[in-house]
Amino acid sequence: MKLELKAIKHTEWASEETHCYTANIYKDGKPFAVVRNDGHGGPDYVDPHNKFSGTHKEFRKAVQDIESYFKALPPQETSLMNEDGTPWMCEQSLEGWCGDQVDDFLRAKDLKRNMGKGKYLFLVGGSEIQAWKGGSQDPEKTIRSILQKISDGVNEDAICLNQLPFDEALNLWKKYA
Repeated sequence: MKLELKAIKHTEWASEETHCYTANIYKDGKPFAVVRNDGHGGPDYVDPHNKFSGTHKEFRKAVQDIESYFKALPPQETSLMNEDGTPWMCEQSLEGWCGDQVDDFLRAKDLKRNMGKGKYLFLVGGSEIQAWKGGSQDPEKTIRSILQKISDGVNEDAICLNQLPFDEALNLWKKYA
């Protein structure tokens, strides 16, 4: 089963305890459902997409099948800690998956904004993201100049996120920003 969350619309000002958003869930490449959350800490609402061709009963059965799929997956580690210092584990679910997809969408949007015109992001020392502003006339020359400033006298390794494939840059951004 292949699930994708597309056409995400997030409303920052209305997001309180949870994301306020709407999106389309695609199942095996076809529009399946519309998911939404009003951002006040309540659950997601999942309704049939207007292009879903089955009956309401078939839709509910398909949602149950998706939930069963997620429940069969191993628990997911979270950033929260138990009293004994071990990571708190959470059962996987469609709602959790949707939240993760919205998180990824927002991080990608944030990365694009931070890598905008004349802005350069560097991973320095393997653990710190630094933002630099530079000219956009000759990006390669600007990047070399910034790398020289970063490493001058410090012998610090630095990677320019702007030069990486977007997915690689996003993974580093999610990990260190």
